[in-house]
Amino acid sequence: MIMNLCCIKALLLNKGLIISIIPSILSLVTIVFNYRQTKIQNNQFERNYKLQKEQFETTLQLQKKRYEAEINENKENLRIQRKPYFVVSNSVCGCNGNSDHHISIKLKNERNGNAFKIYLPESIDVSNDVAIHRQEVLTNTVIPIGKELASEWGYNNTLSGFKFSIIVKFEDAAQLKYKQNFIFKLSDALHVQIMNWSDPVLVD
Repeated sequence: MIMNLCCIKALLLNKGLIISIIPSILSLVTIVFNYRQTKIQNNQFERNYKLQKEQFETTLQLQKKRYEAEINENKENLRIQRKPYFVVSNSVCGCNGNSDHHISIKLKNERNGNAFKIYLPESIDVSNDVAIHRQEVLTNTVIPIGKELASEWGYNNTLSGFKFSIIVKFEDAAQLKYKQNFIFKLSDALHVQIMNWSDPVLVD
């Protein structure tokens, strides 16, 4: 009888103990569940943030490309409106002795109501270590409409029968810069001929 009472009492104590720790267990389960939910939400937030960041960067790149394309298109439209153009009005080669050659080239401002400031290179590489050098310092390089710029070039060599090109750079009052390439041929008989030239293109 006494043993039965002791067993019953022990069971009641264990039951009370179990009942007392149930809230703690539930709290622990709740904490673990909330932690897992928070982690899932954080991971989802990071994925969404990364996706939004990539979409923003892609949109920014597209906007930048469109902006640059619009700038280039506006510059090209302005160039077309201004219609800068130079032509070769005269080109002559004079020969002094066997290797002292002087080439005179005149450029004329055509098809435009604007004056342009011209920049010419100081020398042009030809071939076989031969270079054509500009022989004078250009003092007035602003060329109004219909006017010419005369330039003198020379080289000391017996070489003839070759092509050479002069890249002419110029700018207008709005500081828009252009370049135009002229291709010449110096014949075996030392005659200078204009072979071809490009349309002016905008440069930075």
